[in-house]
Amino acid sequence: MFLFLKNITLILRRTICRSSAGERQLSYMKQVFSFIGIFLLNATSIAEQSTPESLSWPAASDLPETNLISERPLYPKWEEDAGFRKFSEAVRLRESGDRYGIENKFGFLGAYQFGNHALIDLGLYNQVRTNKMVFLTNPQVQDEAFTRYCMINKYRLRNFISYYQGKTIKDIYITESGILAAAHLLGAEAVKEWFRHSGAIELEDDFGTSLEEYLGNFAGYRFTIEASRKGKLQQTRFKPILQAKI
Repeated sequence: MFLFLKNITLILRRTICRSSAGERQLSYMKQVFSFIGIFLLNATSIAEQSTPESLSWPAASDLPETNLISERPLYPKWEEDAGFRKFSEAVRLRESGDRYGIENKFGFLGAYQFGNHALIDLGLYNQVRTNKMVFLTNPQVQDEAFTRYCMINKYRLRNFISYYQGKTIKDIYITESGILAAAHLLGAEAVKEWFRHSGAIELEDDFGTSLEEYLGNFAGYRFTIEASRKGKLQQTRFKPILQAKI
C-alpha cells in the first residue's frame, strides 16, 4: 500500500509539471484508475492462495533454552550444608592425615598441627611444652583447642570477613570458613596482609602450602561460630587434664 501511494504521488507530480489544466485532469484520472486496477488484481491473487486450516506453534521442547537470570549461590557447590564438625575433620585430614598424636619436624603438634603462636594464644604453651604427651593423647582437648582458636581468629578477622565474604579475588570465592582455615595455616595477620594487597602477594608455610590453597579448598563450609577475643583453653574444663602427668 505504501508503494502504491508513493507511485501515485510521483505520477501526480510529473503530470502537474508537464500538462495544461485540462490535460492534467484527464491524465490524472487515467493513471489513478490504472493503478487501482493493478492493486485489485494483486489483492485477488493473494486471496486465492491456499491458507492453512490451523497454525502449528512450536512445542516448548522445540524452543531454545534461555537463562536470563544467572543466580550465583551464596556458597559454591562444595559441601554447602557442612557444619563445623565437618570443617574440623577436613582441616585435620589436610594438616596431619587425621592423626592426633603426631608431631612434625618443625615442632607442630597434633591433628591440627598447632604451632607456638597458636599455643600462646590459647594459653597452652607452657602446659603443652612441658607435658606434650598429655596434649597429643587427648583428641578432645585438641578439638576444643581448634574451636577456641577459630573463635580467636574470627574476632581478629571480623571486619575482613564482613567486608570480603562473598567476593571473588584471583578466582577464589571468599567465605568465612576459607578465611578461618587460612588463618589457622598462617595466622590472622598473614590473612590481613593478603587482603590488603588484594591477593598480589604469595604467602606459604614451611612446607610450601599457600594461603590461597586454604582460602579456596575450605571455602564451602557453612557454620556459626562465636567471635571471641579471649579463647584461652586453660579457662575451660580441660585445665585439669592439661595439668595432669602421664
